[in-house]
Amino acid sequence: MKFLLNENISPSLAGKLSTIKIDSVHVRDVNLIGHPDTRIIEYAIVQDFVIITHDLDYSRIISLSAKEKPSVITVRVDKINSEICSPLSRIILTT
Repeated sequence: MKFLLNENISPSLAGKLSTIKIDSVHVRDVNLIGHPDTRIIEYAIVQDFVIITHDLDYSRIISLSAKEKPSVITVRVDKINSEICSPLSRIILTT
């Protein structure tokens, strides 16, 4: 499982996830900062990523498109950082 971190997620999370052997990339690292959500979704489909975001639009866009991919993890906390997301990712990967 590979994760694509949306621009509202700290880029440092990608480094934290790599320390526990989780493949992830931030949209900044693939030149997608500022691009429309639909472009980021298409990139995630082609590259087989699961999107991690704080943005509720992703689930809505994918649902309305009737696409099966990509999967989306929407994190709804005030401050998203690696201390929150790293344990969350471990839980997701072990279930």
